[in-house]
Amino acid sequence: MIELAEDFVALPGGFDTLEEFSEVFTWRMIGLNNKPCGTLNINHFYDPLILMIDKMADEHFLQERYRNMALIELVLNVILRLW
Repeated sequence: MIELAEDFVALPGGFDTLEEFSEVFTWRMIGLNNKPCGTLNINHFYDPLILMIDKMADEHFLQERYRNMALIELVLNVILRLW
């Protein structure tokens, strides 16, 4: 699936969605894919994820350059414009 996709957008979901988003994000970090990845933050569903990513960067568990690699937006049009 990753080879066929042009980009990745996660919608609100459960653990499987979080795992798939994490996998794509990690693969991008280590250079296995260079495709954009992001989430559609419907009703602020992913706000806790944003806080977690910020905390990981603040505590030096995530390099600063990766902090904004995942696009987390409220509106799909914004994601599409940024890509």
